[in-house]
Amino acid sequence: MENDSGFDKLYEDLKSKYLQEVEDLRLEEQNIIKKNLRLNYTIFLSGVVLILLVLIITFFTNNSDDAIEYMQSNVMPLIGFVILGTVLAFAFIPRYKFGKADYRSEYKQKIVKAILEYFNENLEYSLRKGIDEADYLNADFENYDVYFSEDLITGKLKNGCQFSFAEVATRKRYEDLNGQRRTKDIFEGAFAKIETPKPFKAALYLRKDLKDKGVLEKISSLKLNFKDLRTEMDSDEFKQFFDVYCNDKIIAMQLLTADIMQLLVDFRKEMHKNFEITIKDDNIYIRFDEEFLFRVLNIETSTFDEQAIYRQYKILKFIFALTNNIVKLLKETEYDVKTSENSEI
Repeated sequence: MENDSGFDKLYEDLKSKYLQEVEDLRLEEQNIIKKNLRLNYTIFLSGVVLILLVLIITFFTNNSDDAIEYMQSNVMPLIGFVILGTVLAFAFIPRYKFGKADYRSEYKQKIVKAILEYFNENLEYSLRKGIDEADYLNADFENYDVYFSEDLITGKLKNGCQFSFAEVATRKRYEDLNGQRRTKDIFEGAFAKIETPKPFKAALYLRKDLKDKGVLEKISSLKLNFKDLRTEMDSDEFKQFFDVYCNDKIIAMQLLTADIMQLLVDFRKEMHKNFEITIKDDNIYIRFDEEFLFRVLNIETSTFDEQAIYRQYKILKFIFALTNNIVKLLKETEYDVKTSENSEI
């Protein structure tokens, strides 16, 4: 992690306000899980004892032929029932909290909200809600069959833009060699939508650099000839990480200034994670290859993960800085909206 006085202050404030509270919740839930496991083992051992008692009684009260027949008709179903009950107990009892607060939910509600309050951007956090699939589809990232989203952050930024941000996962259905239907992960990460105050009728795609430029046409949800849309930028360092595609190359040059390209490169180099941007239809879309951004540590470990909180902080800080810069440039950029509409993809 790089030195960041803003994060240092935020992290110390989080620890002083919430560390003991969420640690108590973590230990409480840890104890509940241990009690549930003991209950599981008690159920299992009781079933084993019951089976042994039935077997003993059967052999001592019947001759060998009758005992075997009795076992087949009565004891074997009992054994199956005990095994099934044990499996169900181990599967569901540890998840049941007996009315207690969920540690992970409470952690997210407190820590994520505190991070948002630090930025003072009038944002709200909804643990169970997600970003609309239509917004993700409009960003033109990839083809998929299954969509899931949660941990939604929404609000109006100080620069006047409506803002939505959430974790997103997409999957593709397929059949294996045996004809069984399965799904495979396509993308897991975070996705942001920012509505710009000025119409942007061109379409700009900033994608991670691919040696095989033809791959983009295969995986994209758009049926486009990306080769014709390729826009070469002046920065060699920028081109190491990103490919730019736009149907109005003049506007692309106006938006991707040297300062913005450096902001993108610096963030990519520090975080060591890919991210991609689409600007179209009066919206800025950004997605981050950051799996489980709002993750909570394993219940057995310590409460606070400084690295995880730092990544949450840096991604939000980057989004706000980039959005402010792009919105400022959009307001300053002169172009004919009708002309841009005619060049729309």
